[in-house]
Amino acid sequence: MDLSLVKNYTDVIDLGAAALGDQDMIVLGDDRVSWNEMQRRAGQVANALVADGVGSQDRVAFIDKNSIEFFEVVFGAAYVNGVTVAVNWRLAAPEMAYIINDSQAKVLVLHEEFAEHLAAFEADLTHVTRIVVIGSHGSHASFEADLMPTTARSSRSGRPMTTLPPSSTRRGPQACRRAPSSPTATSRPSSPPWTGTWTRTPGTSASCRSST
Repeated sequence: MDLSLVKNYTDVIDLGAAALGDQDMIVLGDDRVSWNEMQRRAGQVANALVADGVGSQDRVAFIDKNSIEFFEVVFGAAYVNGVTVAVNWRLAAPEMAYIINDSQAKVLVLHEEFAEHLAAFEADLTHVTRIVVIGSHGSHASFEADLMPTTARSSRSGRPMTTLPPSSTRRGPQACRRAPSSPTATSRPSSPPWTGTWTRTPGTSASCRSST
């Protein structure tokens, strides 16, 4: 895998799958996921996000401890140029809600372990239109059931980013947007599950904002 070709999150998974295939990408306890499997599942997440109305620069909030699903969401959102908002699972329910609302996330993905947190703040969510639970939940779709293929996008523009909110402050939790650099516009043939040509256009530098 030629790291000099990596310009974006999607390059990591596509070039990695092409070069490393069925080799392990992630090992977490007894669970192993290959590069090919991660690419396939990230593509399914991307399709599900598109079906849920997630587009370029839209936010997808995520709450869980260490998990393989986090990477599936990060890469899946990146495929549609979405922004993953990683919410600290140690925060109290009101602080979680603050970050989710402040980021204007359209989709929330969280582990069933945080069902009580969800029950505490769900009524206060202002922009979320879809909640997906890793595990089971009586009122919301499960992560596995939501990974249903739909029509994939054939191209994208801009740069996917990940929002990494640090610890909360007395003025409210903060959010910092970080984006990989993309100095020049390029295009290249895509890898499964996509078809057509990828289009990358240069954007602005990463920015960080705080609640002041």
